[in-house]
Amino acid sequence: MTTTPENPVEAADLLADNGGRLVRRTVNEAIYDEAVQRRLAPDTPLEFVCECGSLACGETVELRLSRFDPAGGPIVAHP
Repeated sequence: MTTTPENPVEAADLLADNGGRLVRRTVNEAIYDEAVQRRLAPDTPLEFVCECGSLACGETVELRLSRFDPAGGPIVAHP
């Protein structure tokens, strides 16, 4: 979507959601990297942040270290 003067709120919301997804993915990758660096067992459950993109979302997702894929799709706590 292109930002237009006709609909600045919707465009700003989309930009914020995309930024939220990027930041949360970066946080989850940092959690994963730290767990690997500390040599945690692959079956260790970790709390990752929901990557839905909504700035109002504060949900987490419990996922075993071995199930996290740094190159995979987003982790979301809700549909």
